[in-house]
Amino acid sequence: MGTREGIGDRLRAAAFAELQAIHGFRWAADRFTQEVSAELRLDWLRLAQEEEKHMNWLLARLEGLGIPLRERPVSDFLWRSFLTCTSARAFCHYIAGAEERGRDAGLRFAKRMQQFDPISAEIFGQIAEEEKSHIELAYRYFPLSTRPFDLANQTPMRAAATAVSPTDSPIQAPNDSSFALPKHR
Repeated sequence: MGTREGIGDRLRAAAFAELQAIHGFRWAADRFTQEVSAELRLDWLRLAQEEEKHMNWLLARLEGLGIPLRERPVSDFLWRSFLTCTSARAFCHYIAGAEERGRDAGLRFAKRMQQFDPISAEIFGQIAEEEKSHIELAYRYFPLSTRPFDLANQTPMRAAATAVSPTDSPIQAPNDSSFALPKHR
């Protein structure tokens, strides 16, 4: 992680995850129109804007470091997994799990990068802080009897997080992807 390439890989992967979340929230707002309240649809669209802000921070940092965006392939696994969600509840819980895993990684990156690249560390830390509200939103609309995450104590409960999946069908990992996603309509 202390190399230019390592920092670039993390920035690139996180930026692409943010792009997938942008499209995921927009897709869900369109896909589950009949199933959810107008308030939740607006919240999803607001979260898409926040994810876009995060992506732009990461892309600006890549550019500032002179690291090419398309230097290495990235996975569209997250986007493809959203498309398997068959209900708004499934989407909310699935994206909350993805956001928590990303938040947990962001906190680790912020701590580890501090000595090598304090600017990237600060970006990862700020994104991780802002992701808390994204995670909470899912459980506000679709509470679980057992919460997979304890944000009050900053503790991811990984066993429960891996139990939340969009459907029972297996998802195959992609070979690679460019930094674009297919249209969701």
